[in-house]
This record gives sequence, C-alpha cells and structure tokens, in this order.
Amino acid sequence: MSNNYEEYGIQYNRYKVRENAYLLIPSKLVLGYSVGGLFYCNGNRPLQVANDIAAIKSNKILIDGLMTPEDLMEYYKLEDIDFVKEYYLQEELDYAIFIAIKDGQIYKKKIKVEELANKHESEIYEMLAEDPVVTLSDRKLDTLLSIEDIEVLKKELRAYRDKLETFKKMGSSALSKLVIIDGKISRIETNGHFYIHVNDPQYKEIKNYYSETEPAYIDSDYDEEEPEEQVDYQVTGVTARGLYDYLRERVIGHEKELKKIATILIRNTRVRPGRKTRSILVPGPTGTGKTLTFECAAEYMGLPFVFINVADLVPQGIVGTSIQDSFVQLIHECDDDVAKAKRSIVVFDEFDKLETTGLDLKQSIKPIFLKIIEGSKMAIEERDGFGYQTHSFDTSLLNKAFLGAFTECFQKEKTMGFNAKPTEEEARRVLFSKKRMYECGYYDRELITRIPIVVPYYELTFEEMKQALFCKSSELLKEIEDLKRDFGIEIEGIDDFALGLLDLLTKEDTSMRDLNNLIINAFTDIEFELEDNPDKYQRLVLKRETASDSTQFDLS
Repeated sequence: MSNNYEEYGIQYNRYKVRENAYLLIPSKLVLGYSVGGLFYCNGNRPLQVANDIAAIKSNKILIDGLMTPEDLMEYYKLEDIDFVKEYYLQEELDYAIFIAIKDGQIYKKKIKVEELANKHESEIYEMLAEDPVVTLSDRKLDTLLSIEDIEVLKKELRAYRDKLETFKKMGSSALSKLVIIDGKISRIETNGHFYIHVNDPQYKEIKNYYSETEPAYIDSDYDEEEPEEQVDYQVTGVTARGLYDYLRERVIGHEKELKKIATILIRNTRVRPGRKTRSILVPGPTGTGKTLTFECAAEYMGLPFVFINVADLVPQGIVGTSIQDSFVQLIHECDDDVAKAKRSIVVFDEFDKLETTGLDLKQSIKPIFLKIIEGSKMAIEERDGFGYQTHSFDTSLLNKAFLGAFTECFQKEKTMGFNAKPTEEEARRVLFSKKRMYECGYYDRELITRIPIVVPYYELTFEEMKQALFCKSSELLKEIEDLKRDFGIEIEGIDDFALGLLDLLTKEDTSMRDLNNLIINAFTDIEFELEDNPDKYQRLVLKRETASDSTQFDLS
C-alpha cells in the first residue's frame, strides 16, 4: 500500500432507529485507503464507507470521516501526525452521526454525545442483567392506584408487560434504556454509553430532514427554552498578598516564584464563567516544594485539591485510573457540588513522564491534556446501578498546575571571568529552557506553548534547608507536636538535632524530601519506646547524634 493513498477514517457501529433513520456511534480510528466506496485496512475484509444508501442499510459497521494525514495536519495546523490522529479520534468520539434517508438523498447531522438532565419522566425501561425492568414515576403509580376496576388495572399491567417484552427484543441488539414522557419516547441509551435527549436544541435541526415521517425520538412540539444561568462557586476573603504570605511561611526558597503563583491563582478566582483560567507549568527537581505550594494554596483559598500522577494514568475504558475517573472522584469529594469542583486546584504531577514512556497507551492521553489546557468541556462517565451516567464537566475554571522534573531542560549557568570560582548558590543555579521541552521530546511545541505561565523551581541552598526545618510545614515540627500531643512529654535538644540533620545532607541529597526522610527515620526508635511505655516518660532529650543514629536519645 503506497503512503500516497493512506487515509484515516472513523469506524462506526450502525444502529437502526426506524425506517430510513440510523445512528452511527464512533468506536475507533483506522488507517487504510478507500476505493469505490470500500475502505481497505490491515488486510481484512473491506468496510463500506457511509456514503451510499445501500451500504448504510445493509452494514452494521461503517467508515466515515475520511482524511489523509496531510489533510489532518493542515486542518489542525500541527505537524506531528501521531499527536494529530489521536486528537482527531478524541474529538470524533464526542459525536455520533444521525443519518436520514429521504427522496434518495443522504442527510447527515453530528450529534453531541452528552447526557442531559432527565425531567418529569413517566416510564423508564432498562435492561438489568438479562431482564427488562420498568420504573414508573410517582404520577404514573398514582394513576394506577386510582383505578378501582380490577379488570381495567389488569389491562394496564398487561400493557406494561407487553412493552417490556418489546423492549427486551430491542435491547438485545442495541438499546439498553428508554425514557418515556407523556407517551412519547424522550431519551434513548445504547449499551449504557450513548444518550439522546429530544429536548436538546441540537436535535431541532434534525427534524427538518423529515416532513411526514419524523424519527420517533424527535419531539415536533419542541419549544426553545432560555439557557439556564450558570451557577458559579464564589471564592471570597482571599488576596494575592495574603496567599503570598501564607505560602512564604510554609514553602522555603522560592519567594519570587511564590509571588507569581499566588498572583495567578488569585486572578483565576476572578475569572467569570465563559472565560478561562491560566494554567501553570512548574518544572524543577524533586523535593523542592512544587506540590506543597499548591496544597498550601488550596488550604488558604478553601478550595478542593486534586493530585493526579500522570505516570499512572490510562485512557478511559482501560483498567486503571483515567483523568475522567479523577474528575468523577473530585465531584464526589465536593459532595456533588459541581460548581465548587470546577474551581478546584488540580495538580498533574510527573508531567514529564508521559512522553518518555513511549507507550501508545500513554500517548493517547495527550490529546485529553490539550483539551484540559484549553479549558474545554469533557464528557465523564460514572457507573450507576444500570449502566453509565455521563456528565459534561467544564474545565475552563479549574486551577491547573503541571509539575515535573524535566531534568534535560535545565542547564548550568556560566560564571563570568577566567578561572572564576562560583559561589555555592551559583554552583547550584541552573537555567530552565522552555524551548528544550519540545527539543528534548517531552511534548509537542503546540501543547507546551498553550501553557502561558512557566515558573521553574530550583534546588534549595544549605541556608534555605536550615530555614525549612522550622517553617510552618516542617516535618520536624509536626513530629514534635505529635509526640507532645500523644504522650504529654517535654522535648529538649531540638536545635542540636537540627544541626545533626544538616550534617547528613550532601551535595547530591539536598531536597526537602531527603530531609523529611531523615527526620522520619531518626524518630522510629523513640516512637517505639514511647508506644511500648506510654505513661512512663515525661522528658525527651534529642542530640546531634540522633540524626545519624536513632538510638542516641535520652528518655526520663
């Protein structure tokens, strides 16, 4: 097969709604070439392209949306075809195609796959395991209970039984749920994944394809409603100065960086619905306080905090945690307050690890990140007792931070003069290059340039590490407070112990994480003795040697 004839197409599953009316539901992206209405791919039996009436009526699997690699790159104004094809697929998965055949012509209409709220349902038919189930509204039940003639009541119940049998036959091939409002089909769900709601304005145009024979799910009496006013969660009582001061007391060594981040986060709270917040990229070595910065910011601002490890993510539908799963969990943690969830601080850690995995599974997540960075709406699925509930989650108001080491993007700063000996701070100081992020293959330039705010974090100096030992987020102070609270003891020698910790730090191990690990290990023997004799001691004396030998302490 010559590359000159390669085409990408979307493979669809075709469902017949009624005579001359079909739904095409997207399943995957395929590569091949088309000849005379047939699409050849992977040496398998050719698939029909959805541009012929006979092909549409007789085939349950069809191809549509054909584009050459060159056309795709031109359409998206991007040069990386691997990225473009995945982004194209993610966009097309958001839409199904409604096909109407009338007077020998094919009419196509794209339909947004998105669940809308159910209102005033009368009857809901669902497949539970292999059995059909009907749920009746209070109004319907009241109507049945008001029937005094037992024969009339039996007749109504027999009618429901017949409907269940009919639905079971339909559900075995395509449908898994029907919603009836006032005797009309209002909503269709196929296999727990695809939803149609007739009161959505996007369906109003479809009925123009029919005059006398409209599809059953089109409500010809549709009345356009005013759009609902968007509910927003108000963040009050916070200022850029207040957040900056709060962060400085807990995150050491990055005063300029904290000022910039505090300003962006506070400005993001002022963004109104319909506008978009600004994303922040924070590259820097492990243990320099990147994650802590946003944890503390969430505390000060009273916002939900979500930590997502990019290296652990999988595409939706694969066993594991997807980005969509994380957003579902976020909404639950906000007690289903979606407006509050939309204002959350979301941290994507190890953002540098996604590209370097080289796995196709991971690469398919990249287009989703592009949607999040651009503040698009995302369809997220949540399993309920019958199938899936789909929600539209707007990411435009999220506070999004992307963290990672991006080691290859830091270069040592050159010192001036011949044989100049750099100071300790100059020796540690490196320069971050955003350009090297795409030169080194971390991400495409098109994705990186969509993150407007870049705030590099650098390694802490020895003096900054000393300050960090006694800041408000210090692991040392937390450990001491816990021991005092749990065992009611007085603690001495804290300054000597701190000097011992600093003695152990090397040029290679100078991160806050290294320091915290030393603290945790130094207290293990002390904690064992206190747990073993909880009422025996009133005084603990720490020593400089305790840091290197956890048995070197005095309890009395």
